[in-house]
Amino acid sequence: MSNPIQLGTTLITNSAIIVAESFKTPGKNSIVALDTGDVEISRAPPDTMGLAVERKKLTETELSAGFKIALIVVGALTILSFFVVIGLAMFGPTSPSSFQQNLSQIADFILKAGFGGFLGMLGGKAT
Repeated sequence: MSNPIQLGTTLITNSAIIVAESFKTPGKNSIVALDTGDVEISRAPPDTMGLAVERKKLTETELSAGFKIALIVVGALTILSFFVVIGLAMFGPTSPSSFQQNLSQIADFILKAGFGGFLGMLGGKAT
């Protein structure tokens, strides 16, 4: 099965392939060929958690079900915290309560940490 994304060997292209595959089959282990975009669903036994699957080429990367779900959760929390920060900034009162200030600081931290975590997860798999 071929990926519709224009293929290449850049970090951005590889990251796009990994994100697309993570949203396409979030609960399954898979092996992605980053040079062609071909995907193979791993049939590894559940007790090995995908560790027994051998790579065929250096351009292949294994995406475990846990990695895919973690990537989706980190992305969702980052987007949610972004909307909380924007909402508090645009629709909050001019003198926010201590709860609103704390919520803004927490959402700001989650936004920064989530963005860094998302990029780190992608960078670790895409290179």
